[in-house]
Amino acid sequence: MRLEWSHAARALPGQHEIGDACWVLETPALVRLAVVDGLGHGPEAAKAAAVALDASAKHSLLDLDEQMRRCDKALASTRGAALSLAAIDLAASTLRWTGVGNVEGLLLRKTPARTERLLTQNGIVGFNLPSLRVAELGLKHGDTLIFFTDGIDQELLDPLELSLAPGDAALTQLLRCARASDDALIWVGHLWDVP
Repeated sequence: MRLEWSHAARALPGQHEIGDACWVLETPALVRLAVVDGLGHGPEAAKAAAVALDASAKHSLLDLDEQMRRCDKALASTRGAALSLAAIDLAASTLRWTGVGNVEGLLLRKTPARTERLLTQNGIVGFNLPSLRVAELGLKHGDTLIFFTDGIDQELLDPLELSLAPGDAALTQLLRCARASDDALIWVGHLWDVP
């Protein structure tokens, strides 16, 4: 299986720094992903997001729950963040993820057509980390994986437009669904069988 992905983001209108960010590590068999929403907006949110991504990268070889705990420790000196972590095993066609706060995830199944919500837990990474749950799902050719911060209005997401190439889908959805009151980020990944 192979993954084709992209993301689009923008700061709160009037702000120059953004607190929503993502980090991706790709190897031939595994993709690790972090999507973060630093609390609030502006420089302090951007600082929290940068700390979260740095910790995610430094601890990317750990299990997801331990990676999240290391991020929690690193974020203790910031205002905190919402954070979702994922590991996509391309060889085994599986997705493992864990999330704390309001970075949402959806898995759009192509066959049969349906949407699965990737559940997160209440809390703040860096301040109030709950007991973590790591979940796992099987992946199939044609599935689309989406992660987005709370600056994206989920009610406005258009599944048909999400079937576009990931870069086009992410930008189109950002322009359509970004709330005027917050930073916003959407990450879109399509999964395909290796030809």
